[in-house]
Amino acid sequence: MDITVDAALLAQLLDGDDNDGDAPRLLDELEYLRGQVVLLEDKLQSAQGEQAAALGHGTAATMTARVGVVTAIPKWQRIAKRQLDGCERAVSENKRLRGMLALQRELVAGMEEKLFNWQHGAATQPPLVDQMASRAKTVSPSALEALQSSASEARTVRLEPGDKVVLEMLVSELDGMFAHASETFRAAGVFALPSESYSKAAVKTEYGAAGSRDSESTRPPLRSFVELVEVDVSPFEFEMTNRVAAICAERQSEITGSVPYTNGGWEPKRVHAEKCRFQRVLRGAELTFEMLSAMKEFAFDKGVVVVWRTVSTCEERFPGLLVQEFGWFMATPLPARPTSCTLERTVVHFEPKRFASPSEVVGAEGSVMTDLVMSAYKDDMDRLDRMMENMLLDESRKLVAVPTYR
Repeated sequence: MDITVDAALLAQLLDGDDNDGDAPRLLDELEYLRGQVVLLEDKLQSAQGEQAAALGHGTAATMTARVGVVTAIPKWQRIAKRQLDGCERAVSENKRLRGMLALQRELVAGMEEKLFNWQHGAATQPPLVDQMASRAKTVSPSALEALQSSASEARTVRLEPGDKVVLEMLVSELDGMFAHASETFRAAGVFALPSESYSKAAVKTEYGAAGSRDSESTRPPLRSFVELVEVDVSPFEFEMTNRVAAICAERQSEITGSVPYTNGGWEPKRVHAEKCRFQRVLRGAELTFEMLSAMKEFAFDKGVVVVWRTVSTCEERFPGLLVQEFGWFMATPLPARPTSCTLERTVVHFEPKRFASPSEVVGAEGSVMTDLVMSAYKDDMDRLDRMMENMLLDESRKLVAVPTYR
């Protein structure tokens, strides 16, 4: 900014006849105005710098928000695909049921016609009910009782005295697992992973401390396990996601027919122990596994950590073997979008063992039983994820549909 002064006017003011002492005053005013101009220029530059900084901060915040949106896009795509697949399956199932209903109606019409003919003496054979009753008389009652007993036993999961001891032991290990949660996540490289969907399984071996005569390659192995590392971004608010997860986990336990085990010294809302069964298919044969599990939740202001321990067995196919499962889960608000997205991180170890020698290291590489247990875990988490998605979508629709007044 610059001020241009008319030279003629200045000469007239300095040399003219009417400069009766006004010229020095005017020069003083001119100097004052020039000083004010310099001061205003400084203020203008300072204001421009503050505005640029504010715009830069706003741009950074906007870019951070955009990063959060982009991070949540893959999860929304998976949710949309699952919802579409579910809708298509529902349409197909509805079509199948309609066909079955039409067939049943035809069968009922045929039975009504036969009944009408029989009542009017057209039928020469004894009624179908009498035929079935006569055949049932030839079946041994003991065989029927054995069949009913086996069917009931197949559906019922019972807690044995030894199961309770194992569950108590598993629960006692949960606090120690929580104490090593940060170390476990760091060792698995979770904190170095970006905040986006990620899943990887790898076989790992932990070695003992090297002795005076042991080299790095000859240290004794302590354990061999499959490590599963997963990171996911849920496009739903943290508090709602955490609440829905607890509800869905309880519902899934009810669906699978698991048997809970409680102890007066536990806090029911934080500690959960149960026994359940799950099926896997190996070379066309269906195998039944029994699993004892214990889980504990640690809630904080800015997140939640869940740790769990399980022991899975399948005596019919893998006698004398078991698979131990160590799990750590951490959920926090997504830093880029803390009010609308949740960052979920999981580390799970699947370790095969032998009942006869618990200290023996069983190689996890190529362990069929370990692979089956891990696949069961993934299927279980997939079902839980689907259930949560449906409930979270319903909750979100309710929030949008109900207006809020202030």
